[in-house]
Amino acid sequence: METLETLGENLLDFTTASDLDAWLARR
Repeated sequence: METLETLGENLLDFTTASDLDAWLARR
């Protein structure tokens, strides 16, 4: 089980500006 800190870092890595834009575009 990863720590919340590690999960938070992974989440930040995933939600880069381009990824967020793409996610919003799909909604």
